[in-house]
Amino acid sequence: MVMACLLAFPKGTSPRASKLRAQHLLDAIAGSTAPAARECIPGGLEGAIHITRHFISTHGADDSLALLKVDMKNAFNECDHSTFFTRVSEDFPEISAWVKWCYSQPAELRFGNRRLLASSGMQQGDPLGPLLFSLVVLQFIDAVNLRDFVELNLWYLDDGTLVGKQSSLSPLLSLFATRGPEFGLHLNLTKCELFWPSGNFFPNLPTDIKRVTSLELLGSPLWGDDIFFNDFLSSRMDKVALTQEKLSLLDDPQVELHLLRSCLSSCKIIHLLRTVPFTILKPFLLQFDHNLRSCLGRIMQCSLFDTSWRQVSLPFRLGGLGLRESASPAFLGSCNSVRELASTLLSVDINQLSFPNEEDAATLLSESGISSGHLLFSASQKDLQATLDKHLFDDLFASFGIRDQARSTALSHPSGTSSGWLKAIPRVSLGLAIPGPEFVIGLRIWLGVSLFPFSPLCTCLSTIDNYGDHLLGCSQGPMRIRRHDALDHPGVLKEQRASYDDGLHPGDVFHPDFQHGHPAYFDVSICCTTQPAFISSCASCAGVAAAAGEVAKDEKHLAAVEKVGSDFIPLIVETFGVWTPFALKTLQSIADCTTPCSGVPRKVARKNLLQQLSVQLWSNNAKMILRYWALQSSDDDDNPLFP
Repeated sequence: MVMACLLAFPKGTSPRASKLRAQHLLDAIAGSTAPAARECIPGGLEGAIHITRHFISTHGADDSLALLKVDMKNAFNECDHSTFFTRVSEDFPEISAWVKWCYSQPAELRFGNRRLLASSGMQQGDPLGPLLFSLVVLQFIDAVNLRDFVELNLWYLDDGTLVGKQSSLSPLLSLFATRGPEFGLHLNLTKCELFWPSGNFFPNLPTDIKRVTSLELLGSPLWGDDIFFNDFLSSRMDKVALTQEKLSLLDDPQVELHLLRSCLSSCKIIHLLRTVPFTILKPFLLQFDHNLRSCLGRIMQCSLFDTSWRQVSLPFRLGGLGLRESASPAFLGSCNSVRELASTLLSVDINQLSFPNEEDAATLLSESGISSGHLLFSASQKDLQATLDKHLFDDLFASFGIRDQARSTALSHPSGTSSGWLKAIPRVSLGLAIPGPEFVIGLRIWLGVSLFPFSPLCTCLSTIDNYGDHLLGCSQGPMRIRRHDALDHPGVLKEQRASYDDGLHPGDVFHPDFQHGHPAYFDVSICCTTQPAFISSCASCAGVAAAAGEVAKDEKHLAAVEKVGSDFIPLIVETFGVWTPFALKTLQSIADCTTPCSGVPRKVARKNLLQQLSVQLWSNNAKMILRYWALQSSDDDDNPLFP
């Protein structure tokens, strides 16, 4: 069973030599019908937080109750092997043989000349570890009938949250001390905590256990006064802000933006966003968004107007940068994801269940554009965010002029080719790294930020607009030929300058045996999205300029090329990165030709080729802007692009 799941994964997806991933195990046990399998529920971490907050809010006035946070000594290294062998055989027979093969013999550890046998606990980094440890905890819970002692029994690996009568917790602690070692579970009283909103000091419970007046649970501030929340959240936000400030030390805008998006934006605090009510987070999130905006401004070396900043929060597929504003539907999406679990554990009808502060989050989202009550209290964070993104995109589009509408339509093209240069990891070996000044200019073009504080003249004596559109489309523009040449060597094509009988030059690249033994002429051309002849059409439908360019190329060369028994393949792209459907299909075919030799999966090969072309296009767009200013300025002049 496990081997079948291993073989089902595509080549190159395994992170280590064992070729085992956690997903393999999930696939192997997906069909299990045992009770333990049914108790392995996704979203357990957030579920424990939301359920505990709901329980305290509902029963906080009952002074007879107490909450015990359980901590085990060296839990993962001391749990008993025989316990999880038995439990795996009963609950997950599909992986029983695999588990026994991994753990039936003690692992040999060496320290100098000494040989140590690891006969308990799990191997560090083993994808099986969390599952096996959870089974040990579950066996202990069943063995001591722990559920009979408490009203709320929640565990996330070795972190237990137990709520019950104070009179029941004392014998329960005795059971931990007497029965826990049988399973390799040793209670660490000095790290356990007792809490209840009334501030009771629990005189009948062991004094070794710490009494707390505020509660942090699984990395989230759950209950306390304003000082507690302020100290907790400030420390987390200050750490992120400090790291954001140090990004500029890299002196590489492409790397800085990639790290900002992947590590230091809202993703860095997503756990807090999903588990802490927005009403508590709001003052901290305002500062977080300000820091994020300042950090992006440093990368782009300019200030962002509100319209550009709103665009930044959109995903790449809608022409943004994916730097989400922290006022997201994360909290409500998290509540929705654990609603069914909470209904079961709290014995509350799912239609009557309401989490604390949930209504406030729903009100915020309804003001942002989600009007459906059913969607608010049932959809995932992803679905809620997609609805908000669409509303924001439509709102921005309606406020734009015709030029920015054409830009937005092109950047949000369903093919996603426009944003390939932004998604690319800056690997020099694959040609995906972009020099700093070029990347910065590319970002400004992407976000519609003005490039020139005045309107200079082009070499064709036309006035250049503030956004540089004229330069990108002008036949006399600087480096126009170099931009074209950067795109006319796609993939594995063999370069040959070829001609047919009348001596005309039909294309940029010739391949003598492209498809089915047919020779092919490839002609690359770049059309300006915002050229006056097509700007109105491009504002409503992406790719109109490229489609017109393809028709023009066919009219000029197709008949003559077919006359000599060859194929004519125009590869037309717009300045904002939209390829014609025919060109996109051809490029994918070119990428597919490389997979037999490289061993790279077809999907990856296609992505790499399209990203390489996108990087070349946007990099050379920026070079045209930079080159123009270099030609117009002396060494002593200030550069208005980088004040």
